[in-house]
Amino acid sequence: MRIPTNFWSGPVAQLVERQLCKLDVLGSNPCGSTIFSAPRQPAQARLLSMKKLALVARFLLGIQFLVFGLNAFFHFIPMPQDMPEAAVKFATAMGETGFLNQLVHGVQVVAGLMLLSGFQIPLALLFLAPVVVNILLFHWFLTGPATIGMSVFIIVMMVVLAKAHWANFAPLFQKKA
Repeated sequence: MRIPTNFWSGPVAQLVERQLCKLDVLGSNPCGSTIFSAPRQPAQARLLSMKKLALVARFLLGIQFLVFGLNAFFHFIPMPQDMPEAAVKFATAMGETGFLNQLVHGVQVVAGLMLLSGFQIPLALLFLAPVVVNILLFHWFLTGPATIGMSVFIIVMMVVLAKAHWANFAPLFQKKA
């Protein structure tokens, strides 16, 4: 059986060229080797990866705030026994006010549900901003810097979401004439 000559210049040639362009072997890449220069990621791929990262951050934050917010009302996660005295006093004082503990954890539940449902994500981030600052300061000053890891993780996820929704936050930082 003889293969037609236009067969190699048509779709098969394009397929072979596409596959060879993916290689980073010096001298064998007809599109030019990228061995000495870093391959550039197309803007569309960067946007897609940012969207995926924002989706993961949104779900992780949403689950975290929903679970820990509900825990304040239903106590299904036991409190650690080795908390420093200052942290216990602070938590006790918040509970004894009669409203502050319920308010903070109610905001966590509502914002967690907003993040999980995708409803008004920028507004949920604004609700959570003072809560996150309080979490960071609580761990820094009352439980010690060794326990600050989760606070930093929460802040990183908040920054990822804020960057993904920057168009909603940008007017807050623009100087008015």
